[in-house]
Amino acid sequence: MSVVAFAFPLLASIAPPTIDDLSPWGLRVLSVVVAGLILWMSEAMPIAATSLGVVAMLAIVGPGESDDALRTALAGFESPAPYFLLCALALGTATVKTGLARRLAYMLVRGARGSGRRLYAQMVGMMGPMAVLVPSALTRSAILIPAYEAVFQTHRIERGHRLPRLVMLGTGILQPLASTAVLTGGAVPVVASSLVGGISWARWFALMSVPMYTLLFSVGVAMYVLYRPIDMPSVRAAQPESEPDELAPMSALEWRGLIIIGSTTILWLTDFIHHLNPAIPALIGATALFLPVVGVLRWDEFESGSPWSIFLVTASALSLAVALNDSGAASWVAATIVEQIPLDTFPLVPLLLSMMAIVAIVNAILPNRTAVLGITIPLLMSLAGPLGLNPVVVGLMAPIIAQTTIFYPVQIATALITYRTNHYTAGELVRAGVILTIVSVVMIFVVALPWWALMGEPIRP
Repeated sequence: MSVVAFAFPLLASIAPPTIDDLSPWGLRVLSVVVAGLILWMSEAMPIAATSLGVVAMLAIVGPGESDDALRTALAGFESPAPYFLLCALALGTATVKTGLARRLAYMLVRGARGSGRRLYAQMVGMMGPMAVLVPSALTRSAILIPAYEAVFQTHRIERGHRLPRLVMLGTGILQPLASTAVLTGGAVPVVASSLVGGISWARWFALMSVPMYTLLFSVGVAMYVLYRPIDMPSVRAAQPESEPDELAPMSALEWRGLIIIGSTTILWLTDFIHHLNPAIPALIGATALFLPVVGVLRWDEFESGSPWSIFLVTASALSLAVALNDSGAASWVAATIVEQIPLDTFPLVPLLLSMMAIVAIVNAILPNRTAVLGITIPLLMSLAGPLGLNPVVVGLMAPIIAQTTIFYPVQIATALITYRTNHYTAGELVRAGVILTIVSVVMIFVVALPWWALMGEPIRP
């Protein structure tokens, strides 16, 4: 499969066909996109290795001298986005290493006091605050799953009961929504912000918090209504086998971690005062984590406890997006779509639905959200201009759709890790994914578009 994938850029370089209005470089870039899609979809190579391969292919097919082509291929590594993401991962690892994340999870579960309703309500209600402290949705899920499993075991709730099915399914599909509301929430918001135009931490939160939290709570309520069991009171009445121990006082390690993470978050929230790029506070905070005496983390702990290889995936996806724009390939694809499908004649609602469908289709066949955004955001933003739409608004729709069109476990890591607990079936995930998709589309029209217009980003510029 990998040989077939690499053959596309090779053939495009040796004997490129002639296509009207598309430069030879643009054609070669599209061949790299095809190769990347094949490799990411088939998983013939590890994702990080595929990312290196994409950079290598971009360097080979790039214009000009070899050095110029290589600089073009490494454009994503010049962006602050991958370094910002790397530092955010370090901050998340520190919350786990110091015990802050476990303490928060324990407080959340302990506060339920045996009530299934309260357990689920607190889970949904705390997703937003936890996403600030522990940016990675996967890390939060990995922390919370053992805590929830302990509650189920303590209260003798058998596998197949509606409460664990509801909790695990909610954890799998709702955690990414909380992450998308904050710029530090992982690769999806970081890459989307960079591609849309380098949005600051505070600006991203101002634009995305209201839509994403509305979506999170709306789907959370819908899932509860769907799974509300008639025997929920018996869960509250069940006597636990043993009462949980009291929380120990915070250690010096936890305090140091809290001070570093809290200071970094304050710098992000106050960027309207100091105007620092969000990557700068991230770099300062991550460096402080590794300092002798005052730090809380060793580099080898970070390497072993965090998927830092996402740095390569993010940077390569940004390089691919830059090549799509600079070569004119994205504009050519957008113009071709407009010619073949008269989108300019569509009313606004069908037009936006068509653009959302493009993201959903790519997201369904390509289980790598960074790559999905690297391909779809440049395309949608190229379509926006000729169609008289605001490119920023069109770009902001892409991460929402990418995070909500979830229909099978391997499509997103949080769904996969909760699916492996065997508390819910693949069919239930499909049903929840349909609900999530429908609510997200309605939310974009009813909440997001009016809110973005209020924030100075109307759909029609």
